[in-house]
Amino acid sequence: MIAPFLADGTGVGDRFLLAASGVHAGESTGFGKPLVIQVLTSYEQFQSEHFTETEQADAMISGEEADPDHLSNLLEHVFGSNPRVPNASPTTMTDGPTAGADPQLRFPWNPEAKYSYQLQMSTDLQGFTTIPFTETTRENGDRLDVTVAPDASVMLGDAAFFRLQIVPK
Repeated sequence: MIAPFLADGTGVGDRFLLAASGVHAGESTGFGKPLVIQVLTSYEQFQSEHFTETEQADAMISGEEADPDHLSNLLEHVFGSNPRVPNASPTTMTDGPTAGADPQLRFPWNPEAKYSYQLQMSTDLQGFTTIPFTETTRENGDRLDVTVAPDASVMLGDAAFFRLQIVPK
């Protein structure tokens, strides 16, 4: 019999202790040696795929805010890119079907990331406001190709600047 229960007593569901008991060769085994299973968060999995154990212990190298190639590790994670390969901005801004109107922002997205995004707009680069948007996605291997555009209800005016705000789910 395998009976999982929380190992650390905090109520956090990502650490489990398993104890096995049963019968072996007609003899009761009682409880065997406990086995701790750690379920990695999506960011911890990203770290294990791209950094050595020593690097994982150093937040200046593998932390979410670390910036070894001019794009923070958190952004590398949510965009599904490699933090060891310097790359240009993963986002591109294009016109929609009507030239000069219907701006669209395109970017790759890691669906395993425990983050979401909001589209924000400014008319003067001084302050950004979250705006409603339309979204289309297309599967591309283990990532999504995402296109977002301001909702038709948003008044763009003469100048409009856009950015993505990355937020925890």
